[in-house]
Amino acid sequence: MAPVAAPPNPSAEAPLTSATPLDERTPLQKHVGFFDTDDDGIIWPLDTIAYIHKAKHGSSSLVYDRRGLFTPENMDEIFKAYSEPPNYDTLTFWQAMAVARGNRDPFDFFGWIANPLEWFSLYMLLWPKDGKMKKEDIRGMYD
Repeated sequence: MAPVAAPPNPSAEAPLTSATPLDERTPLQKHVGFFDTDDDGIIWPLDTIAYIHKAKHGSSSLVYDRRGLFTPENMDEIFKAYSEPPNYDTLTFWQAMAVARGNRDPFDFFGWIANPLEWFSLYMLLWPKDGKMKKEDIRGMYD
């Protein structure tokens, strides 16, 4: 699969735009596609908030690989390390904050703030009645 980048000619069709079926896009392309409001394959400043280029940080959970593919093994490792037995399939808010602390890159000061905010946002979006985010719900947000 060729890497996705802006075409040399801005008026040319960008790769993996609305012409590409949704099931052929990687999970990361689907996720980032949310910010491409005009669906031209390029996230212009008018498409989203400023500084979106800082969305990827070193303190990431590594659930997406370098090609933008979802990595279920890394998701499983998060739950094995931070969830509770017997099923290892839920995370409380405080366990999610522990994930954020555990993934801190020593010199990624932006990530120290961004990663907990990402988990906080995820918790707010899911708002589990029992206080526990289910693994399949979290995966649904990534995919």
